Amino acid sequence: MPIKKILIAVRGSETSRSTIGTGLLLAATLKAHAEVLHVLADPLHAVPAFGDGMTGRMADQLVSISEKDVAERAKLARRMFDQYCTGHQVPVVTGKPPAGEFSAAWLEKVGYADALMRRRGRLADMIVLGKPTFKPRLATSMTAQAGLFETGRPVLIAPPETPKGDIGRNIAIAWNGSAEASRAVAAATNFFGAAEKVTVLTAESERTPAEAAQELADYLSLHGVRAETRIFAHMADKPLGGAALLKACDDVGADLLVMGAFIAGGFRELIMGNATQQVLSEATIPVLMGH
Repeated sequence: MPIKKILIAVRGSETSRSTIGTGLLLAATLKAHAEVLHVLADPLHAVPAFGDGMTGRMADQLVSISEKDVAERAKLARRMFDQYCTGHQVPVVTGKPPAGEFSAAWLEKVGYADALMRRRGRLADMIVLGKPTFKPRLATSMTAQAGLFETGRPVLIAPPETPKGDIGRNIAIAWNGSAEASRAVAAATNFFGAAEKVTVLTAESERTPAEAAQELADYLSLHGVRAETRIFAHMADKPLGGAALLKACDDVGADLLVMGAFIAGGFRELIMGNATQQVLSEATIPVLMGH
């Protein structure tokens, strides 16, 4: 399905600058409408539960501090959005967006970020998030979990800095033959037409034979995509780390990494292997994930 609507979720921190820039750059490239969502937490939900020793005055102070933090985050996020749109002449709309044209809209909602991500994300073709924090029950990890595992949509994790040029001219695919990786490849079909280079990166293991890379390349060729292949690690020799995959991306000059997102043990938490966490934590290019 062509990408016509992109949901960009921002928290109102300094990392939101790259998330907004990356998402709007992507929307401009794909001629899509971008909805930039900032969720204002209810201050009563943003402070710890009142204990037996908590006085009414102390509770009021905590709520007041939380209200100030919520307002400051909202103000910062909106300022970043306005600055980018003004500096890059982004057409901002307040009503129904024009079909087939690049546009952006600002959306503020009060509530739980993960619940709003589920509802709004299921009505987008792609979701753009900042780097998740791998700590259970934090808002960033809960929002990332909802986006990756509960919307049925591909998620692009923005890098620390907004890319200088177009996204997806040089694509690297981390391929292990899994269903998650297959969904990520399907999500990347919107990028293949404009890509100048596509490289299939495979770590050979008992589960992933070396020929798996060429099998994907052969499949992509049926869609008119010429892909090179590279075996970047042999997992029988040493444990696979995210650094090896990132180095392989650097070696081929990739500006977009496509890979699967995994959840372990059926838990409703963002639980990923160390290699995947390292990739998301240290990647300096956008990472497109499917689940």
